[in-house]
Amino acid sequence: MEIISNTYLSLLTCTVWNVIAEKICEYCKKGDMVSLKARIQNNNYVDKDDKKVYTYEFIADQVIYMISAKNKEIENIEDEEN
Repeated sequence: MEIISNTYLSLLTCTVWNVIAEKICEYCKKGDMVSLKARIQNNNYVDKDDKKVYTYEFIADQVIYMISAKNKEIENIEDEEN
């Protein structure tokens, strides 16, 4: 975890779908700061060495753009299907 101007920074892998994904493609670029409302989904599988691997995936239900290069305003996008 890295501290930037008294703000903690965590880089996490998240999955987004539908309208949220479209808006992220339109407004966000690498390095933009966002806030997420997401659920955690865990998965598991057996790898090629017969070891059970557990993974965690964050599925975004809502994205709040904190800082964006294309749009300086804070924008709140929610998945309309949930």
